[in-house]
Amino acid sequence: MRAYTLGEVVVALALMLVVTVFVIGLFLKLFQSSTKNLDSSIALEMAESVLSQAKDADPASWPTLVGTQNVYNRDAQATTEFVTKLASTQLDSNPMGEMYELAVEVYWMDQANNASNRRDYGRQSVLVSRFVYVSNMKP
Repeated sequence: MRAYTLGEVVVALALMLVVTVFVIGLFLKLFQSSTKNLDSSIALEMAESVLSQAKDADPASWPTLVGTQNVYNRDAQATTEFVTKLASTQLDSNPMGEMYELAVEVYWMDQANNASNRRDYGRQSVLVSRFVYVSNMKP
């Protein structure tokens, strides 16, 4: 039976170290991507909710549909603050009603003490728009 030399053992350990570092880096990137996708899903749901409420409301009440909401989405220790903004542009007006383009932007910030854990996450906002027709005709 032949024993391994010190050089062979060192090379094997170095290869294991390289593979381990690569796998740990891969898992960290996957966790980061999962966290961003969760935040994006929450923001999209909030934007769709605001657009749905705006569709059923009077244009004068649209500014009241925006605001800030803190969400515990990953753990019970840290919240994420989601801020909703609504912009409306009147596209057309006629005696029967008005056509608007509504754009809702939701952006978020981690409220944890260590804000550097969001470095390299990229864009932390979503923008959703919809056309809404507001009828002047009384039912």
